[in-house]
Amino acid sequence: MNTRVVARPILVGVDGSAAGTAGLGWAVAEARRRSVPLQVVYALEQRHSDAFTRANPLYVADERREAEAVLDAAVGYAHGLAADVDVRPVLEVGSPAVVLLARSAAAEMVVVGSRGRGGFAGLLLGSTSLQVAAHAPCPVVVLRGVTGPAGPAGRIVVGVDGSPSSELAVRFAFTRAQQTGRGLTAAHMWHAPAGRVDLRWSVGREQAEKEAQALLEDRLVPWRERYPEVDVVEKTARGNAAAVLIGESAGAELLVVGSHGRGGFGGLLLGSVSHAVLHHARCPVAVVRQ
Repeated sequence: MNTRVVARPILVGVDGSAAGTAGLGWAVAEARRRSVPLQVVYALEQRHSDAFTRANPLYVADERREAEAVLDAAVGYAHGLAADVDVRPVLEVGSPAVVLLARSAAAEMVVVGSRGRGGFAGLLLGSTSLQVAAHAPCPVVVLRGVTGPAGPAGRIVVGVDGSPSSELAVRFAFTRAQQTGRGLTAAHMWHAPAGRVDLRWSVGREQAEKEAQALLEDRLVPWRERYPEVDVVEKTARGNAAAVLIGESAGAELLVVGSHGRGGFGGLLLGSVSHAVLHHARCPVAVVRQ
């Protein structure tokens, strides 16, 4: 008996904002490339009490009509970009993060646009993009307002630290590089030994650098063998991992990081790599969770 395999859709959240439209454009291109359906999701937040709803049915109805108009416009925009993509509108009542997370278990990927009001002080920890990136069981791609399309030579950048979540990020990055014909930059950061600057410190620093290069080469061996056609550049750098990855993100097509997932972003320090790049990367960021 033949069992029909149903393609898992890509989810994209829209709200009528420029950031949402940017995310929609990215998601349309990805759905077309993967030949999977695209679910365009609008979450209608109704914070009214039951008493208000009963007393103001016309106001509540107007809110829904406005939401439907935004969703219809988004679907029209998606069809205009790629008429051959199976676009499915979804209008649900609830907070955007809750609605997207509820659907993410059956999704191939979730794409969200972040309005990004200027770094950590401007983005609340509970924002939709952070909540979804922290808790969705599938890869999440976040586009911030400052990001733009990659140039013709835009590479895919992936952070490598040897952890299980990093391995998932590397797999995701190599697969995308192979499918899109992009080059791949694999970056691993290391730290010099603590202590005073003397001959022993210099020797220790050289040893730390060699160990970092060996770790990176070792982690990439199976992926180079599996994807021999991918142009890979290995980069080791001393310093803060987030700062190095953010620097590499300029002109990149996509930055891929793993999330160690110690209880979501609420359980991580503000300076964590995945959290920092979501706020400051200059290209779309894909967060791949275990």
